[in-house]
Amino acid sequence: MMKSFAVIGLAVSFALCAGGAIALTNPGFETGDTTGWNTTVDGVSATMVSAWSDPYDGSVTINAGSGSYSAGFTRSGVRYNGPQASWYCQNIPVVQGQEYTVTVSGKALAYMTMPFWTDYFGYNPWAVGARIVLFNGAGPTDQGINPDDYVKIGRYSQWLAHDDPDTGETIIDSGVWRDFSREWTFTADYDFVELRLTIHDKTDLLYEDDDGHLFYGAELTAYDDLVVDGIGEIPEPGSIITMLTGLAGLAGLCIRRRR
Repeated sequence: MMKSFAVIGLAVSFALCAGGAIALTNPGFETGDTTGWNTTVDGVSATMVSAWSDPYDGSVTINAGSGSYSAGFTRSGVRYNGPQASWYCQNIPVVQGQEYTVTVSGKALAYMTMPFWTDYFGYNPWAVGARIVLFNGAGPTDQGINPDDYVKIGRYSQWLAHDDPDTGETIIDSGVWRDFSREWTFTADYDFVELRLTIHDKTDLLYEDDDGHLFYGAELTAYDDLVVDGIGEIPEPGSIITMLTGLAGLAGLCIRRRR
């Protein structure tokens, strides 16, 4: 009986304490809104992506990364006025002082009307990006979006294009959903970390040629199917009691065996 009690107690305790995929609220935005995410918007428009169409290029329609909805930000037909403090975020509980190896994965997309980042601005694949950042505690309250200035754990950015590392060929990513996965190791400085989905843009979406003709463009960043793995649930007091009881039972079993 003592042996069974010890084994059950330890099994429950390890299941509660082991790291695993944290249950993010609404990670795929299938509620059709941003339930579970805090939203900050400045200079762009928050949008749900189900079938988003470029207002200036009718041939481009972007669907959700998976399912019916994704979350995103869009901006169109305006001058660039500096970094926008715009993001979706969730806080994830951790144990302060504990070391974690965490994997953040999901889908990301960046899009801009083609002439604005190719012809007009000399092919700038970094004109807009979907950026995913994990902060050790809270991230910045403004969009000084160089996270190197803050206590970040790591980040991933999806840009408009990338160079194939093997062939050197330029691969156009604009409007294409890409799967990403990044692993980082850190020691928790607080009792939570912040997962932030943000837009990083830096280009005018209004262009005037030498003859005074105006041209307009649009941009979109989007995110879907977010997963944070390697951060487990923090055990409640009752779970801690279960763990201690299991350990006590195991200790008793060891003593009886010695006798």
